[in-house]
Amino acid sequence: MKTMFQTLDCTIRDGGYINNWDFPLRMVRDIYWRLSRAGVDYVEVGFRDHADDNTPLWRRSPENELQRVKKDIHGAKLSVMVYYGKTTTEDFLPAEDSAIDMIRVAVHKDKVPQALDFCEALQEKGYILSIQLMGYPQYEDHERQDVLRRLESSSLGYVYVADSYGSLLPDEVHSLLQPLVALNRFNVGFHAHNNLQLAFANSLEAMKAGARIVDSTLYGMGRGAGNLATETLLSYLQQQNTDKYNVIHALFCVDMYMLGLKKRYDWGYQLPFMLSAVCQCHPSFAREVVEAREYTVDELWKILNRIKEEKPVGFRQDLLEKTLETCVSNSRSENHAESPESDNAGTVSHPLGPPDYLNRHRGKVFLVLANGPNLKNYRPSIQKFIETYRPVVMGANYLGGLFKPDYHAFINLRRFIKYIDSVDDASSLLLSVHFPEDIVNQYVQRSHEQIPFVDRVKGPFNIENGVLSNNCATVSVLLIAVSLTMGASEVFVAGMDGYPMETRPKGSLFYREEDESNSDLFIRTRERWNHQALNDLEHYMREQGILGPTLITPTTYEKYFVGINNFI
Repeated sequence: MKTMFQTLDCTIRDGGYINNWDFPLRMVRDIYWRLSRAGVDYVEVGFRDHADDNTPLWRRSPENELQRVKKDIHGAKLSVMVYYGKTTTEDFLPAEDSAIDMIRVAVHKDKVPQALDFCEALQEKGYILSIQLMGYPQYEDHERQDVLRRLESSSLGYVYVADSYGSLLPDEVHSLLQPLVALNRFNVGFHAHNNLQLAFANSLEAMKAGARIVDSTLYGMGRGAGNLATETLLSYLQQQNTDKYNVIHALFCVDMYMLGLKKRYDWGYQLPFMLSAVCQCHPSFAREVVEAREYTVDELWKILNRIKEEKPVGFRQDLLEKTLETCVSNSRSENHAESPESDNAGTVSHPLGPPDYLNRHRGKVFLVLANGPNLKNYRPSIQKFIETYRPVVMGANYLGGLFKPDYHAFINLRRFIKYIDSVDDASSLLLSVHFPEDIVNQYVQRSHEQIPFVDRVKGPFNIENGVLSNNCATVSVLLIAVSLTMGASEVFVAGMDGYPMETRPKGSLFYREEDESNSDLFIRTRERWNHQALNDLEHYMREQGILGPTLITPTTYEKYFVGINNFI
């Protein structure tokens, strides 16, 4: 049955993603009471999931706690949400014995038929039911038509469209909702996200298109870029209906609770969430890549657009890892190399020419300086090693004046821009051949040489005419390969600590870098790629009769570790 326009506040449920549903009962009761006085029709206080007592309270929303929320308050209807497949009808009492008025069932497009049957079964228990069509804007036309056919005979009270990725534009809302509204069998609802800062504009368009209920949260609190702010919506509605709405009560909640929560937790518009909306993918894809602090904006753009082409349902870590392995390597090589193709001998086709430094130091010992904490911790021993063996010293990124290498290299554009001014005048400068020429000219007024390489995760390591084909996961790995190109007879490495668990909170570098990532996905991926690269290098060097790589300071790559005290 269709109703007059309604509002639903889901601060506790959706905002729980921000603070792990850590809302005291007293706060929940106060918010429920005040939102009821403000004119809100439904207040959603959490999820109902199969869970043990260690699960946050409002992720479970047990019946006895819901009864305590409503006790002695004659206010808004109470709602809970379930993810289809995470609960059963047995998890709900008959509606007459429950504090719950409405159950909202969230579902991805591949489970809509089963979720509709589940809704019907819950409806028989006396509840008001709503199905939440997550990611509906990304449905194909035939998928939307299939949903419309199934809803033609539905007796549901509400059907919700969720702009899950926050990618909708106002002029797209009407055409998206109108076919659902035209069925005239249920109330159409709309849940906006603020990735493009369009949650309010899109909600207004949804109302014009015939939506009978709109979601919001106090101060926009919610996962990712957040939601339409309840106080903004109520301020608008109060202008239309002064008898029903009183925004002051919502503003009290914002002042009393949300301002403090916003200081403790971060939500709202951010770059990863804007990018995920533009590329119509789950915000976790963008967040993981941005937090890695390893990729330029153009690489990030290519990664997200490649993910968009796959049309994933929700976030998939395996897809992200696969995309990082292929998309980034290709983008770093495409300006100077054709797509690498290995033949049986492991050679690579490319137009890159041989570097001037080819075989420049034939028969010399090389020392590569990585940037882990042990570069600083073992500085005296490393200096003694240098004085003893007089190696060709290769360094990269920021060295903080600890050492003055013979060669100082950059293959990461972000770090090049940040640390180029720290390079000692006596060090020869090596730059990635894939750096854009205009950027190099902007930051460098000194002679330099280019490192020609084809960056690829899979395939054998190879040097062809001085050009490297390798997994260039870190600059230190690449410099081992450059040492071989220069003619090294033996390669030692200091400061390649890896990513030991005990030091992760402090960072993996000897200095504090704002750009350093603590992303578990990034760390695991780099660790795996480095293991692979070191294994490939060892195999190649053994075949060429070259010693190493030998890591002389403590490291997680224990296979290659020989303590520095064995050499000094």
